[in-house]
Amino acid sequence: MATGNELKKSCIIKQENGLFQVIDIQHVKMKHTALLRLKLKDIRDGHTMEQTFQSDEKFNLVNLEYRHMQFLYNDENVYHFMDEKTFEQIALNKAVLGDAVNYLLENGSVRVMTFQE
Repeated sequence: MATGNELKKSCIIKQENGLFQVIDIQHVKMKHTALLRLKLKDIRDGHTMEQTFQSDEKFNLVNLEYRHMQFLYNDENVYHFMDEKTFEQIALNKAVLGDAVNYLLENGSVRVMTFQE
């Protein structure tokens, strides 16, 4: 957990409705309280929004890991990938991949962003 003062641009936070990248941070001092205005980008769909928080609010920071994987094949709406180092295979739903499925080449190398809860 991190406080508002520990947040930095480009860090990833987890909220109840998804993962967001911090694009901009503004510390606003009001008469009796301090606020934190964040511009956030949803890392799944790219949608941006602004939210205001109390300065003492805690945030869940997420550590992302980038892995090089090979696209193996698709089976209906499920796409299968293999980690190039560990040979571990994962399956991702078409809805998660979005428009990226149009650019996948069989046996092509892709960079996959993962995180651990």
